[in-house]
Amino acid sequence: MTTLFGGLNLIFILLGIALLVLWAFVPFAIFGQKRRLDALIGEQRRTNAILSAMAAHRGIDTSALAPLSADENASLIDVFREARSK
Repeated sequence: MTTLFGGLNLIFILLGIALLVLWAFVPFAIFGQKRRLDALIGEQRRTNAILSAMAAHRGIDTSALAPLSADENASLIDVFREARSK
């Protein structure tokens, strides 16, 4: 009986050490994701600025544009899915 519990203790100790090692790398993974998200946000802002400049060049007033409703968004997604499947 004691060897069974001794083996389980060893497994739990190894599992605990593995979790501690992984937990030590969690902050680095979080900060790595933050940099990527910041880069994506920057690219999105750049794209929005380009689209606004294109709309202004064509004389389109973008101030009157409202966000899409849920139904409009769903139908637009369906159109993109159909186009992708072709």
